Amino acid sequence: MVWMMAMPNGLLSFKVVTGNMNSESYIKHLAQYAVPIIKINYKDNWYLQEDNAPVHKGRKVQDFMKKFGIHVLEWFKKKPKSEHCRGLLENNLGSGLRWTPIPK
Repeated sequence: MVWMMAMPNGLLSFKVVTGNMNSESYIKHLAQYAVPIIKINYKDNWYLQEDNAPVHKGRKVQDFMKKFGIHVLEWFKKKPKSEHCRGLLENNLGSGLRWTPIPK
C-alpha cells in the first residue's frame, strides 16, 4: 500500500507501507512522518483531513489525536457535492474563507 499526503503548498509526501495498516501502525506513521512534515510547513496552524478508512476511527487513534492536539476535519459518509465541501470547511474553519471557482 502507498500512503500519501498532499498539502496546500503543493508538497506531496508518500511512503510505501507493507502489510495492512492498523491503529498502532497508523499512529506510528503519523508521529514519525506526517506530523513532523506538517509542523515544519505550518507550525501549529493546520487541520488533518482523513477519509472514512476504519483505521482512522479507532479509539487509540482518536486518543492520540486528542493527546497531541491534532484537529481533524469531519468527513462525509458518502461522496460529497461541492456545496457540502464548502459548508464543511466553513463550519470547521470559519466563514472568512475566500473561494475561487475552478473553471470547467
